[in-house]
Amino acid sequence: MKLGRISLLRIEKGEPADIDLLNYVKENLEKRFHLPCEIADSVVEVPVSAYNPKRKQYEGEIFLKIIRGYSRQKKRITLGVTKVDLYTDPLNFIFGLAQCPGNSAVISLCRLYPSFYFLPYDEDLFRRRTLTEAVHELGHCMGLRHCKLRRCAMAFSNSIEDTDYKQPDFCDNCRKKLDRIME
Repeated sequence: MKLGRISLLRIEKGEPADIDLLNYVKENLEKRFHLPCEIADSVVEVPVSAYNPKRKQYEGEIFLKIIRGYSRQKKRITLGVTKVDLYTDPLNFIFGLAQCPGNSAVISLCRLYPSFYFLPYDEDLFRRRTLTEAVHELGHCMGLRHCKLRRCAMAFSNSIEDTDYKQPDFCDNCRKKLDRIME
């Protein structure tokens, strides 16, 4: 599969995204996927229609639909990055969601912040969590499924402890699969 580039798309509500964080993710995604990565000039508003007032969360599938439209228009894999809390039924919450395979994914920073768990801010931990989930969702876009090795970026995260246990890298088996896909 010949892939062109990865685009990071900010999906914001109020406070703008942290450009330093996005640059960190961009640089590290280029290393892991061996593809150019850019931060999109466009900024998309959080879709009001995605909000579920009973849950006080946003439906992740609606975000994916918006990102798919952007991806098709720009002809690239797009990772949406948002600060709002996402869910998809039947799950209570999600750190991210992706087409597998496909060209669209989204991650939510909401539950990656240590403060969400009443812990002091830790920049390194937050960046690592963000990168791990970005690698995971883009791995799905490339066609990778969940991995049984808990340290692999492709392992399923049911809790923040699962995300913290994972590495922001692929295990040898997933790396080989990805290399074959990208040939």
